[in-house]
Amino acid sequence: VGGDYYDYIPLSDNRLAILVGDVVGHGIAAALLMAKVSAEARFALASRTSASEAMNQLNRAISNLHLDRFVTIILLLLDLESHQVTIVNAGHMPPVVRRNSGEADALSSDQSGLPVGILDDSEYEEYTIELNPGDMVTLYTDGVNEAQSRDGELFGNQRVIDLMGEQAWQSPGEFGSALVTSLRQHLAGGKQDDDVCLVCVARNPE
Repeated sequence: VGGDYYDYIPLSDNRLAILVGDVVGHGIAAALLMAKVSAEARFALASRTSASEAMNQLNRAISNLHLDRFVTIILLLLDLESHQVTIVNAGHMPPVVRRNSGEADALSSDQSGLPVGILDDSEYEEYTIELNPGDMVTLYTDGVNEAQSRDGELFGNQRVIDLMGEQAWQSPGEFGSALVTSLRQHLAGGKQDDDVCLVCVARNPE
């Protein structure tokens, strides 16, 4: 029972919404709030045509609960025909993008807004990238980058980026398994203090 969340939501016009989120805190209260976030996100995406408008609506719904909690969440709208990905980031770790050339990096954190549930009038901005053949996007929660070894060393965001760049092209499932294996090796008996959520999506090579 925890507060991590992911979802894949088919939309009209051959689009797919992909969400990853994390409620601040742990336990049943965090899980209950995330269940509410899941329902409100689906309603917002059904009601709004743009990613930014959907996030604005989701933020108002969660803010109006007047809870002493907030949620970091990232939304990707994937156009399955144009291969364009529209992204809205509400306080979450930026996505890591690996190009087919082998270059990997996190998208700019400057394009991130506040987590949802803090200010009901927050306005979120969207931006768009294109997935070329063989490109991959990875989303994760802080249970990955904040995982600590026995010596207290964090797994870190850079390790995710480096691992993506080191890999020859793999399917999302293969890369996800490689990342989880690396994470377990890093822990090596250390304590896992947080939920771990990982989503990878890629365009097949041509």
